[in-house]
Amino acid sequence: MGCSSGGELPPERPDQAPAAELPAGTVRLPFLVDDYFVPNGCFGDGDCQGGVLQLENAGCAEPDARVQGSCRVFVYSPLAAGTPGYRGYLGILFQDAANGDQSIGRVAPLRVQTGARRVVFWAKVDTGSVEVAFRAGGANNWEGETDPSLPYKDEFGVPMDVTVTTELTQIEIDLTEIEYERVVSPFGWAIVTRGRTAPIRLSIADVRWE
Repeated sequence: MGCSSGGELPPERPDQAPAAELPAGTVRLPFLVDDYFVPNGCFGDGDCQGGVLQLENAGCAEPDARVQGSCRVFVYSPLAAGTPGYRGYLGILFQDAANGDQSIGRVAPLRVQTGARRVVFWAKVDTGSVEVAFRAGGANNWEGETDPSLPYKDEFGVPMDVTVTTELTQIEIDLTEIEYERVVSPFGWAIVTRGRTAPIRLSIADVRWE
């Protein structure tokens, strides 16, 4: 299901550009997603208003020694069916922080060095297990659905659906088959509630492009 214990990377792609040939402003591989992108693109229940989503930037208790990058806890309180604003799901996309309008499809992409082989990160939930749809790319192109009236979109979207449990697990998304020059959203996730209304605490840590 795409989980990894930190083994070998996928084979290198032959078209990875030498660092000296990169245009100015290009994000170089490998990179920590949090160094360039923030989780500012939210969609779903209540348009993410009214306490539906809370973000705890320092909410990960007892950090695991294997996790080197930052860790966040996303607390999703699903709306019940019939409640105003109910969608039955909620998602987050990491996007550039520089743009004033954070709406998905209105945040410009960043140029990223080609040749990435994977996105790798750690995830867990506080109780039980939750199906989470992770994505690399997919901004204004989630499962192929695009709003052509918006100025920006990712040209790729790589899915990785995972059952996340209370055990902190490393997960990777294979990027070896995609081509890109610019990236709107390097990482994101979504949860379909399927009638669940109890709060979901999802921890995401150390998201990297390699």
